[in-house]
Amino acid sequence: MEFNPIIIKELRGRMRGWRATVVVTVYLLVISAVMLLFYGGLYNNNSFSSNAQVGKSLFLPIIIVQVLLLSIIAPISTAAAISSERERQTYDVLLTTLLPPRSIILGKLLAALAYSLLLMVVTLPLDVLCLLLGGLDISDVLLANLVLLSMTVLYGSFGLYSSTAMRSTLGATSLAIGLVVFLSALLPLFAALFLYSAGSFARFNDVFNIVNAVSPPFAVGSLLGSAPPTLFQPWMYFSIGAWVASGLLIWRSIRALRPHDRRLSRQQRAQLGG
Repeated sequence: MEFNPIIIKELRGRMRGWRATVVVTVYLLVISAVMLLFYGGLYNNNSFSSNAQVGKSLFLPIIIVQVLLLSIIAPISTAAAISSERERQTYDVLLTTLLPPRSIILGKLLAALAYSLLLMVVTLPLDVLCLLLGGLDISDVLLANLVLLSMTVLYGSFGLYSSTAMRSTLGATSLAIGLVVFLSALLPLFAALFLYSAGSFARFNDVFNIVNAVSPPFAVGSLLGSAPPTLFQPWMYFSIGAWVASGLLIWRSIRALRPHDRRLSRQQRAQLGG
């Protein structure tokens, strides 16, 4: 099977030059600085009688910072996937290739996700350090990174769909970031305010957890809380919902790439490679 040429082209463009190195370096410096600040605060305040919980207390802010950074990087990295082709007037040229829309969309998405995955991989030594400090199980590290990967795929799909729906890169980026902010912050906030005003936190606790499951920080917090992780927690709702929503967004992006193909017969679409 021939490797998707879109992935090769996009990865060469992303990794060429100094920009990729600078982004990775700044990403690591920010997370390392947060880890050192939290460790210094815990040490100075003598918050622990033993080192049993130091690793877990350091791992949570590291994951939260990764969530915040990747929430910005993932949609921005895919928001220009199709809209930039229109702006450079190469969109029609892209469509005349022998590649079907599925290969184009998946190639653009996988190349952007590979870069985001690189950012996750370079922080694994910090995760291992927290694991060695104690208070943290390897299952916590694996599940937290699963939530992080699910979020990256979902937000990358947001950016990709926005890129096919909007004519300009600025509009696609604004739409993608708007969706991220709404799902991650505004929707849980509105749910909390509604339940607080209704005085029904106890009655709608399960519904509140499901609504907050669209927020990655809340999902990670439920995973690394004091209670042991179970299946019926926001992190599981978020992970399943993220992969389902990502599949739907990718499907819509493929359909939106060549809307005129829907009026052709099946045989004509097969001849065109669609």
